Amino acid sequence: MGLFLDGLFVRRSVLRPETVELMTAGSAQAAAADVPDPDLTTYGLGAYRIGADLGVWHGHRGSYAGFATVGASDEGRGITLVVLANVWATEHPGRAVWSALAGALRDEDLTGVGAAG
Repeated sequence: MGLFLDGLFVRRSVLRPETVELMTAGSAQAAAADVPDPDLTTYGLGAYRIGADLGVWHGHRGSYAGFATVGASDEGRGITLVVLANVWATEHPGRAVWSALAGALRDEDLTGVGAAG
């Protein structure tokens, strides 16, 4: 998942730039939606902004059959972060972990660290 998101949002090698723009531009319907998580009001075409106070990250989260994931990329800094939790819960458990890790990376200089070739 991390390699895919990195190729999609950071390296932009998966889809045409116009398609990625559709994914990262929130829709009017999402902006008007009454949802419990403000991130969901930025939903575009299969992706949304995650953690506004942590910079601009684009990605997606979900859960299925006992697993919960949160994955997003910060195009400006060239980093992608994915969390997979093996748990089933009402509250999305991966989000708290993802937010803590993204917050820890906020002030780090990651130039050249883990760069995909």
